[in-house]
Amino acid sequence: MTSIRMVALASALMLCLSGSALAQQSVAEQPLLVRSLYEDCKGQNVDFCNGYLSGVANAMDMMRSYYPKFGDEYCPPPSGDISSYRAVFVNWAERSELWRAKPYDGVFVAFWIAWFCPDLGSEL
Repeated sequence: MTSIRMVALASALMLCLSGSALAQQSVAEQPLLVRSLYEDCKGQNVDFCNGYLSGVANAMDMMRSYYPKFGDEYCPPPSGDISSYRAVFVNWAERSELWRAKPYDGVFVAFWIAWFCPDLGSEL
């Protein structure tokens, strides 16, 4: 997958995600959002943040084993260092406009963008 296709895919995904979060928000409840996970990761509840990010990373690793195409395009670092997960999410969130998206969606996009590995076969 070329980098242009990757950017287009990520952009389309972010547009879809932003609409779904707004539709599910209720005045009576305060749902977990990208914004609140970002605040947790910045110091309000780092343990929760670490657990959440680890869970998404584990889910994405499982997807790599069940979907070979996903595994060809997503190449996370082998160490699985939680501080790198947190830095990737925080850096992505600070540049994102998806503050009201579901946190799983935001973490997934952040990790996908950070650790996308190009399909070298298409460029040969």
